[in-house]
Amino acid sequence: MSYVCRIGLPLAFMALAIGSPAGGRAAGAAQEKVYVTVTDNKGKPIAGLTAADFKVAIDGADQEILSAAPATDPVSVVIITDRLGLEPAYNNFVVHHALSGFVKAVRAVPDSQFALTTFDGPVVRISGFSSHAAAFDKSLEKLATNATEAAMLDAVLDACEVLKGAKTERKAIFAAYAGYRRDASTGWNNTAAMALWQSKASLWAVEVRSTGTENVGSAGREQVVHQGSQMSGGLSETVASAIGLDTMAKRMGELIAKQYVITYGPGGSGTTASRRQVSVGRAGLKVLAPTWAPR
Repeated sequence: MSYVCRIGLPLAFMALAIGSPAGGRAAGAAQEKVYVTVTDNKGKPIAGLTAADFKVAIDGADQEILSAAPATDPVSVVIITDRLGLEPAYNNFVVHHALSGFVKAVRAVPDSQFALTTFDGPVVRISGFSSHAAAFDKSLEKLATNATEAAMLDAVLDACEVLKGAKTERKAIFAAYAGYRRDASTGWNNTAAMALWQSKASLWAVEVRSTGTENVGSAGREQVVHQGSQMSGGLSETVASAIGLDTMAKRMGELIAKQYVITYGPGGSGTTASRRQVSVGRAGLKVLAPTWAPR
């Protein structure tokens, strides 16, 4: 099988960064809502912030902050994974434990719902949002694989389709994938990027690397993961051990669970929205927030 580096992704992200007439937000538009996470310099979530701590700007124009508080509405999360495999350090028990830790952390938000999709080969929807919690948890136990390929970009596209059936506005995609597997996706990078933007979901991804085998990488996959997570208000990290996977999965679950929801109104010069910036007025804190324009 040949592997094609699909071009066009930088252009897709550039388009999202500068906006479009269809996706813009003009003066007098209705109020907007955005979910953000604030962390300290060690990556731990910060609690206790109020509307006075936040600043939202669209194209550099300050917006009126109407409210800011810990988000309490349920989260709809699609978990996508290639089940890791091939590497003895990441057996099905390790994967199950890490994903279960992530789910447990997000479930701190009552009524959150989960779906599970695998992409070690063809993309397969294992569990949907309608699955009972116990049945979903059981599905996490059966993730062993020996596949040598994965289809990460195809899985991102499918996850965005699954999220169309979500019953909540607060959405996320969590990916756990092997850096030592080639990406055999048939979808284009820019298609995955645009689908992520349209889904309004944040992307959280853990790339698991091997110390004993080649980490083949994939330029297109990495661009979607790193730029997509940054622009959607999520996070991407790389780990190289079972402990690292477990710790990072749990941390990302906690970061999602402890988001703030900020509501802001029209303001500034009234130009068409192309880039959003959310910041806090306290030194040493980092804000994970969607930077692309509301649509």
